[in-house]
Amino acid sequence: MFPSHSKEEIQDVSYDLESHGLLEVLEAINAWEIRLRPEAYKQVDHEIMGCDPREDAANLAKLMIEKNEGDSATLQNQLGWSKRRFNPAQRIIVDDGCVSDHLQADYVVSWVDLTPESRAALGRFVKGH
Repeated sequence: MFPSHSKEEIQDVSYDLESHGLLEVLEAINAWEIRLRPEAYKQVDHEIMGCDPREDAANLAKLMIEKNEGDSATLQNQLGWSKRRFNPAQRIIVDDGCVSDHLQADYVVSWVDLTPESRAALGRFVKGH
């Protein structure tokens, strides 16, 4: 990936970024990988993607309330965003405690059950952002 740097240099930087909450380092036998953490998207997406995941999260929460919609694919299509843009915004909502989290391959969550409690939490989220 970075031919001008040694494996040790890359690992050192990766663990340093992990200590700042920007990466997650996953180790296995004879292998390791890194994943960006939600904080990394918050810090760099405005430069890389031209959007702010926090603003996107507020817009997503508003749409969920207005349309009373919780299906991730439907919401993504209505917003016209790529999954790369949609998922960091959805992660912020999940991490804020507005909706429950579960494992899923395509989205942070595939469906949000818009109960009165989750609608209230989404409303508080929107007002706070």
